[in-house]
Amino acid sequence: MLRKNLDHQLYIICDDPLCLSSMVETVLADSITALKDHDLEKMSLDHRNDLQINAKHFEMEGQIIDTIAAEAPVCLTCAFSHPP
Repeated sequence: MLRKNLDHQLYIICDDPLCLSSMVETVLADSITALKDHDLEKMSLDHRNDLQINAKHFEMEGQIIDTIAAEAPVCLTCAFSHPP
């Protein structure tokens, strides 16, 4: 993986938790409102939003694993190419 590509991947990986936390904050506030108002329709919408949050979480996890897997051969080469 080229350094420019790695930097871009790291930027995305670091930016995604902010996006996810914003999604969680919004859904949490909506859920509290739905509970206060006893609004079943809003609660079912919150459940669908929760599924989107889970999907985003697993997408982030996959990006991190892919980035580590792409960089691992480079790191091993660097570690073993220099004598102690």
